[in-house]
Amino acid sequence: VTLEPRRKSGVTSKASGQVQQILVAEGDRVSAGQVVMQLDNSALQNQLSDVKLALESSRLNLKKAQNSQSGNLGVARQNVDSAQANTDLANRRYHEGKQLFAAGGISSVDLQQFKVNADQATSSLQNASDQLARAQRAQGEDIALLKVQVQQAQNRLDNAERSLNDSSIKAPFAGVISDLPVNQGEFLGAGSRAFVLADVSSLEAKFKLPPDQADSLTLGSSSELKLTYNGISFPAKLERRTTIPGADRQVQLSAVSSSADIPVGATATLSYQLRIAKGMILPSSAVRLVAGVSTVFLTQGGKAVPQVVKILGEAEGKMALEGLPKYVSVVYPLPNEITGGEALEVIK
Repeated sequence: VTLEPRRKSGVTSKASGQVQQILVAEGDRVSAGQVVMQLDNSALQNQLSDVKLALESSRLNLKKAQNSQSGNLGVARQNVDSAQANTDLANRRYHEGKQLFAAGGISSVDLQQFKVNADQATSSLQNASDQLARAQRAQGEDIALLKVQVQQAQNRLDNAERSLNDSSIKAPFAGVISDLPVNQGEFLGAGSRAFVLADVSSLEAKFKLPPDQADSLTLGSSSELKLTYNGISFPAKLERRTTIPGADRQVQLSAVSSSADIPVGATATLSYQLRIAKGMILPSSAVRLVAGVSTVFLTQGGKAVPQVVKILGEAEGKMALEGLPKYVSVVYPLPNEITGGEALEVIK
């Protein structure tokens, strides 16, 4: 099997610009968040400075308007209070004048003057109240508009900071730089691939088995698989397998190893253990077909005696058999000329 990174990502640039500096080389290890490539960001820095000034200006305008409106409202409220006092006084004098006129204390001309004064005071109160209402409404509208302008400036600042941050292309996770397709000085557009990052903390080996063998392996188990590289064995864990065989009638499986001693792209041997059968174990070449049945030859009384057996399973040059008595000697290697009844000399 060939061991490849379990996770590999082609990292693209979120910003456009000339590649100002490449901080790592192909094959270097990087940590998560480490800057791999820096784009020219001088224009973005100037833009950020301008946006900061615009935000500060909008904040000052808001503060100035709030202070000014607060003073205007204070004057308007004082005018309403003064007009209310004048109106109360004029109405009281008019009421008293009516009483004096009824008693003959003043003339009708004097009473009419009291009424005119009361009407004028009421009109002045209404005007002062209208001015206060307009000042309050203007304050709410103007302040709300200035607050919107401050928020817009803050949004532009956030976007400028994000654009400046995007000019530094970083590694999304820890791994090894497996490909750097651009060079310093080249232009890199937004959405273009900047580098390829491979997570080598876990390597994956893909292999295929017949469905019956694949089903006998346990997902998540690390006791059934073993990787051998440079004569050293490393544990491997079965991570996944397909459920439907492919065109070759094989099931694809994936084993994972976290060993740091196996390089990326290395070729290793993957061995697996399967329980095929349980029985008496003999070399496959010790079994012969005689008259269509599986037969071994025992040594009894100095002669070769045929013994019919049933083959339960076979793997790696061995067979598991049924029907073979215990503690018997079996002829092995099995000469071609033996058919049964031949005299044997057992050499120990």
